[in-house]
Amino acid sequence: MRRRRAMRGAPHRALRVACIIAAIVTPLVAAFDACGDDCGRRLHRLEDLLKLAEPPLVGAFCVTKLSATTAIGCSTMTNSISHVIERVHPLGENLAVSSLGGDRVVVATPAAFLALARDVYSAASDDDDDALEIRARIKGILVETLDVSDEEEKAWTGASGFANASALWARVATMDFRGVPMMLLDRATTLKARERAAENAKQFVSSSSEDKARSVRLWSARINERMDGLGKRPKTRPPTSLTCLALGTCLPIGGYSVVATVPPLRDALDAKSVIVVVARLDSDGMFRDAAYATNARVSGLTTMMAMANALGSALSTTTASDESLAHPVVFMALSGEDFGALGVDRVTREWNKASAESDIPGLAGRKIRAVIELGALGFASERYENAEADDGAPTSATVYAHGGEAAEDFLSVMRDVASADDYLVSVENGVDDAPSDRSERVIPVTLKTDDYVYAYVSENPTLTALDALAGSPLDFGFERSVSYMNMRDAVDILSKSVLGMALNGTTATSTSASIDRDAMNEAFVPLMRCLLDDAVGLARCALGKDYVFGDDDNADVADATTMMNITTRYPDVLLGIDADVQAHESKNAFTRFVWNYLAAVTASATSSATSTQCENDGTCASANAVCVGKTASSVGTCVDAAPRYVLALSTRLRYDGSTGAWSVKDAEDDFERAAPLWTESNWQPDIGGVLHADPTFWDNVWFASMTLASLLCSWFFNRASNRAQAIEDDTA
Repeated sequence: MRRRRAMRGAPHRALRVACIIAAIVTPLVAAFDACGDDCGRRLHRLEDLLKLAEPPLVGAFCVTKLSATTAIGCSTMTNSISHVIERVHPLGENLAVSSLGGDRVVVATPAAFLALARDVYSAASDDDDDALEIRARIKGILVETLDVSDEEEKAWTGASGFANASALWARVATMDFRGVPMMLLDRATTLKARERAAENAKQFVSSSSEDKARSVRLWSARINERMDGLGKRPKTRPPTSLTCLALGTCLPIGGYSVVATVPPLRDALDAKSVIVVVARLDSDGMFRDAAYATNARVSGLTTMMAMANALGSALSTTTASDESLAHPVVFMALSGEDFGALGVDRVTREWNKASAESDIPGLAGRKIRAVIELGALGFASERYENAEADDGAPTSATVYAHGGEAAEDFLSVMRDVASADDYLVSVENGVDDAPSDRSERVIPVTLKTDDYVYAYVSENPTLTALDALAGSPLDFGFERSVSYMNMRDAVDILSKSVLGMALNGTTATSTSASIDRDAMNEAFVPLMRCLLDDAVGLARCALGKDYVFGDDDNADVADATTMMNITTRYPDVLLGIDADVQAHESKNAFTRFVWNYLAAVTASATSSATSTQCENDGTCASANAVCVGKTASSVGTCVDAAPRYVLALSTRLRYDGSTGAWSVKDAEDDFERAAPLWTESNWQPDIGGVLHADPTFWDNVWFASMTLASLLCSWFFNRASNRAQAIEDDTA
């Protein structure tokens, strides 16, 4: 009897298994069909399986920014849009209404995008009927990342010979693209988007009409880039930061500058004036998280941090009271300079306060002997435009000191240093005027000594056009953009020049202390790997793990093959202001890295507090010590240093911690009256996009058939099971 029952149950179990298999296979077949030829390479885990049908768009989005007077940037009008992708001519040629088959998400090279911006989206095209029709058909733009080592793609960057690329991108970045979602794709997604767009093009070519093409699979882009409280250009007058802050639909753009001194200064009891070395911590960018600004900003920052390491070593046993030290050296990484000189304005205000009330008590009230501001020093144009010599050394380069008479003395000592050794870098006089957006310009005369020196140091001879890729979305990557050997020599020349001035009190060179060139070179390599090497990045480099991320692998970091591996240089969007500005918790990883690095390299070697272990809460037993390198895998080390965070935000903005609301107060001085008050429109955390294949008629038929088969299978199974149970009951 038992054997007979088991035999009766066997077909039922087989039928159940068949139903389960059918239910699983149906969506899997659709997913694998959409995945294409590379499923085998990508399918390693469940997350990969979920991405097969809809590959994500990886890259950086353009979002909407609002000032007190205007709005710029990109957005969608609804929660998401979904339209067929189509790639336009790589140079933006032959663009017409007839060239677009319908409503499209356009895949465009930088050159094609610049052509669109000029011919379709500029104010001059607002009265052009053809331009307005094209504008109406373009529902989104995906900008490609190019391989500039490829001669064909090199021509697609947007300007012949790159002479005007920076200016063109700067112009586009100030345009109002509300209603047009826009994204800069990483390299892998660029290739995938091109492939899918090419498949669409083949389908259209082989079909007599778009309706007929609907019988075959077409690839679309679905993008969610919804911004709060925005209207569509040009129908709705844009809001401003004043109105959106009142409504709570935006947040201020700001950040935290980092200031450190050699030797550590904690009070202003002595009267020594200081030398300030300035670089910019971050930069603006059209594509928010792709604001790498490798040569325009970060090469200057990297140079400053390397100088801090070199001078910190040379003066590690020197104290502020030593007679041999004429001027302590201040290293300043300023945040928010591209959004209205936020960093230097706040630092200057703190500098003018009483020491007990200032966030930089060691500098409050001190006179400034010199400001050495560092601009672009990556030598990208030399590296990129000129082939390397046969021995592998890059072409020699030039460092320019701008500022006219104010820079003459410092220029003289730089020349003396450069001529005393075998450097690839030479030193020349720049233009008489410093750049109009220099950070130093808001420092009041009352803080400057009578023999005040100012020099803006850059690889750029004219200041009117930085290297061709500076400020563009192509401006990132160690292997492509910067010359390591030229940067290293520039660091050595600048460090020795500042050291001589710090020790002698004049711009004469000094031999009482020296820069160890070999040690400097050894320390410079890992720093560059963190900040400039797109094959490593901050989260994977040794220093990044030591100071911020710890030894554990960071699962949230993108693959090394994507652009997002380079940490963004875009400043923070401030959710609020901590009661304790010196707390690490609200600072982004990049800012914390700069703080930790400067603390470590500017620490005094004579203090007993140095090299002791931090407490579990990240504090140190000594009042003169700070904890460096506290991570999830390390308790950190106490060092005798005086790094400080300084809020970079307009003083017109107020934050109410009890309500979480921001407000704008009346302006009290000229700088507050001129403050642009940049904010960023609120956007949801799920902002993103995917490529997906629109189902064809036969796809729907097949899926419906399989679904029906699964339902019938289940019905037959239940019916058979009920009959078997009834027979079994009768037999019993």
